[in-house]
Amino acid sequence: MKILTKYQAFDGCLFDSEKQCVERDNLVGSLARIARNLAAVPDGCDFANGSGYIQQSQAAVERYKLALLTLIEVEIKHEWIEETRKGRAHVSYVARLLDDAGPDCLSVAWNRLMRIDQYNREWGQPFYAINPDKGTQKQLN
Repeated sequence: MKILTKYQAFDGCLFDSEKQCVERDNLVGSLARIARNLAAVPDGCDFANGSGYIQQSQAAVERYKLALLTLIEVEIKHEWIEETRKGRAHVSYVARLLDDAGPDCLSVAWNRLMRIDQYNREWGQPFYAINPDKGTQKQLN
């Protein structure tokens, strides 16, 4: 028999070392602080199914995006990050990087940008940001 020691981060992820766990907790804490830039989304599946949108301000969306890009650069080095920062690459480029190599919590946080349309309306899923006419034209906040 062998005794194993695991460390559980606040978000439930398990790690073999205390250092990895502390790093995850710090990252999740940073993401929570960054998320305060945006208006909260409602709970429940109605929002995800297009029942309306949350109006975000352009300034808040930019602050959120730039803060996330700063965190992402620590994990991933790629030219698309800087291109996205400068507005020369679509946010989906960074999403691809995160899906391939980033921690899932960064991917989830970045997904909020994928759900925001050209009018800074945050929908429940990226489909409605691309096809806003398919969602209910109702501001939820």
